[in-house]
Amino acid sequence: MTDKLFVDARYITPPYPEYITLHAFKATQGNDMVNSLLPIQVAGAGDYWLFHYWLYAADSKRQAKNLVDRAKAYTPLEIVLDVEDPNAATLGATPGKVRATLLEIEQLWGRKPILYTRASYWNYKVGNVAWVNDYPLWIAHYEAKSPRLPNGFTGQWLAWQFRGDVKNWPGYNAGIDLNILRN
Repeated sequence: MTDKLFVDARYITPPYPEYITLHAFKATQGNDMVNSLLPIQVAGAGDYWLFHYWLYAADSKRQAKNLVDRAKAYTPLEIVLDVEDPNAATLGATPGKVRATLLEIEQLWGRKPILYTRASYWNYKVGNVAWVNDYPLWIAHYEAKSPRLPNGFTGQWLAWQFRGDVKNWPGYNAGIDLNILRN
């Protein structure tokens, strides 16, 4: 089996090109923000993941519930916790808050979410934590031959976002991010 290209974006709407068979859509953010385009986006998507943009200042349990409530309504293949809030404290409470959100998602969803981040963010804001290995990793690292991994991560990445904010990609009506899903 070969790796496959997939797309994630906030503002795209169908129709989508047939050669892209997996999409990832932002479903939620913080305690209560919901993507109003989501019903339209998933209707034409085929297979898709839903992701939640984690906010440091928001409550871990409410963030997890916000995402899982949407996931139960739309039944994605996977759900993702997107950890890149620039307002998060450097180390301090950040690792505990991220971990609490991941555990609450797992409790409510019944399986582990995918963790999305980039090494430069993770190493500065979260640090070297062993539990990063407990989650499938979707790593962002642009314009590189291979992705840089977070400190402490010893496994294989699941997905790699290798290019961001691509404009005018054939078949899409808004900017997209390009990713590789490892098979």
